[in-house]
Amino acid sequence: MPTFSAKAQLTRGFKNGFGWLPSGWRRSAVVNIGLMSIVLLILLGVLAVAVSKTGGDFRQSWKFYDAECRGSNTSTANTLLHLLINILSTTILASSNFFMQVLNAPSRLEVDAAHARGIWLDIGIPSWRNAFYLSYFKLFTWLSLFITSIPIHMLFNSSVFHMHSLMGDFHLTIATESFLHGAPYSLPGASLLTNELLSEAPKKKAEYEYYGFGTEFLVPTFQDFLSQNYAAQAKYTSKTAAQAKTWNRLEAKECSEIYGSECKGLRDYRDVVLVTKGSGWRRADLWNLSIAADELWEPIVPRDQLKTLWCDTQ
Repeated sequence: MPTFSAKAQLTRGFKNGFGWLPSGWRRSAVVNIGLMSIVLLILLGVLAVAVSKTGGDFRQSWKFYDAECRGSNTSTANTLLHLLINILSTTILASSNFFMQVLNAPSRLEVDAAHARGIWLDIGIPSWRNAFYLSYFKLFTWLSLFITSIPIHMLFNSSVFHMHSLMGDFHLTIATESFLHGAPYSLPGASLLTNELLSEAPKKKAEYEYYGFGTEFLVPTFQDFLSQNYAAQAKYTSKTAAQAKTWNRLEAKECSEIYGSECKGLRDYRDVVLVTKGSGWRRADLWNLSIAADELWEPIVPRDQLKTLWCDTQ
């Protein structure tokens, strides 16, 4: 067990080890300056990364982190970031408050000068009165810290924000269950829809919607289907056929609520497959084409071949 003499030696050794630091409020000032320097370096580092990520365009926001909306990862990241921001801003606020109190405290000479003019000053407490009876330098610095401290604290919290990305477009596929398990299919589906048909269609909304869903300019022409020059649409369709069996299955009511609204946007899901009953369709069962049209469509959609894709559109 250390004796009193040993404790005294340890205390003197501890003090001597930090003897280079000033004493009193000056030591606290050095500590605050050190903390503020660390905060400044952190903020400059974040600014440098943000500028590099946005290419120097200050009008853009830096996407710090993104994840699936269904999970809680973004909410957790948002909470942790705001916790870090509040720690940094509280450090700045506490440091500003310390220096405001130092600037607000009168020196011995200032107290004597005030007494000589018949004026009293507050000692040991923050005082509005003191601020206007001290030097102009102290007044200016005190006011600068007072005006900037709280706004900086508020601006820090608004520098990071949580944003949900709501999508308005999606890839719609109507197919049978076997489509999800590798059964054959053909574009453009049972409608035999081509861009030429859309171009010739009446432009009235009610009549136009009869021809199907999707964007007119994304529908290939008949020649594109004949020469198989529709890589963009085929890419989406083949991707859907390969992956859709692993997607979440929704009840019809839930699906209608998500995709039937025009104003909500899509947050949890994007592309969708409407699964129909039955084994599929044959062109001979759905279409009574002329001999010429039948021959034109035979290389694209054989008349007697069972197909599982009813409709596919973006």
